[in-house]
Order: sequence, then structure tokens, then C-alpha cells
Amino acid sequence: MPSILEYLVSMIVNWVVSRKPQVELPVSEHWLLTYNHERPHDSLGAVPPLTFLPRPSSPGPSPYRLST
Repeated sequence: MPSILEYLVSMIVNWVVSRKPQVELPVSEHWLLTYNHERPHDSLGAVPPLTFLPRPSSPGPSPYRLST
């Protein structure tokens, strides 16, 4: 049987979680567009991800031949 303290903590946690503000979709879309199109990322050489993205996904053919 749960203690009174455990019950009260669970009630408070449920109340706090239910009161948490919901993120509106337009704000999320704006943040995502800014993050991917404008904000430079250090790990990508200080360019936005969509500027960095257009690059070959696989290397071209090798100028070297395999020996058999």
C-alpha cells in the first residue's frame, strides 16, 4: 500500500504535468525553419544543415583498380 507521501507526490507530479503549456505548431515550424536554414552549426563548419546537405551521398568511382 502506497504511503501518504507517495500519493501526494504522485498527485503533485500529475498536476504539474497536466498544466505544462503545449507548444503551438506555428512556433515549432518557425523554430525548425530557423534551426535548419539560418542557424550555423559548429559541427558542420559554421553553416546551416540545409546548406551543408547538398553534397554527394556516396563517393564517385575510384580512379584505382582492384587487383585480382
